[in-house]
Amino acid sequence: MSIYSKFFAIDGKTAVITGAGSGIGQAVALAFVEAGATVVAADLNEDGLEETVSAAANRAGIRVVVADVSSPDSIRELADQADKLFGRVDFLVNNAAISRRHPAEAFPEEDWTGSLRSTSRALSCAPRNSAGGCWRRARAGSST
Repeated sequence: MSIYSKFFAIDGKTAVITGAGSGIGQAVALAFVEAGATVVAADLNEDGLEETVSAAANRAGIRVVVADVSSPDSIRELADQADKLFGRVDFLVNNAAISRRHPAEAFPEEDWTGSLRSTSRALSCAPRNSAGGCWRRARAGSST
C-alpha cells in the first residue's frame, strides 16, 4: 500500500492532467494513477507522454492525448477525448505552460506571446465551480 492509496484514495475517479509529459504534471499524473484514478495525460510532448505511461505502475490506468492548451480547438478535442474515453471528469489539473528563457532585453515577442497565450487559455478553461462546466463550454465551442 502506497502513501497515496492510504490517504488519498480516489478509486474510480477520472482526472485530466495537462502538462503530464514532464515535471510536475508527470508527477501529478503518476500520483493520481497510484491513488486509483484513471488519468487522461495531456501534453504537446509525445515522447514525454510515453515516458509518463512507462513510469506508471498501472499502465491500464492512464491514457494519453496530445494537446496544445494554447489552442481552443485542441482544448475542445481534449475535452471530447476525455468524454469519449470515460464519460466524465472528476479532476482537472491545469498544469501545462510554456516557459522560455531569454535575457529580459532580448526576449522575443513571439516567445512572450506564446507563453502568455498557453497559460491564459489553460487557466481560462479552468472551471470556477466545477470541472464539468469547463468541459461543457469546450464542447459547446467556446473560444476561451
